[in-house]
Amino acid sequence: MTMFVDLAEEIAADAHDVEGDRQSGSRSLAVVRGSDKAMRIAAAVFALVIAGSAAPFVAGWFGWPYLPPIIAFDAVVACSVWRLLDPRTPRKLRYIRRIYLAGTAMLLALIGIRLAAG
Repeated sequence: MTMFVDLAEEIAADAHDVEGDRQSGSRSLAVVRGSDKAMRIAAAVFALVIAGSAAPFVAGWFGWPYLPPIIAFDAVVACSVWRLLDPRTPRKLRYIRRIYLAGTAMLLALIGIRLAAG
């Protein structure tokens, strides 16, 4: 899951820095397909992350104490992606950063829950 979050964050960041990628000669998805298409692809990857976050519960790997941090992370991702897709949203990179920070907070919460459970 972490790999997909990172992939989507990188695609979204490239979508907002397409000029920098062009100047550096990068062949990012945003340069090749356009920033709007790249952002939609990033949103699709984030949607897969949200859908996949139920897998540990369905498989029985996580107990219910783990659910609140995952729901909180999914909510931050969904709200941030909504804002990233809106062309009227200013300073979009802050929403990419929110996803990153929410993922870090979720990971720390999951570790804390595991340590507390013994």
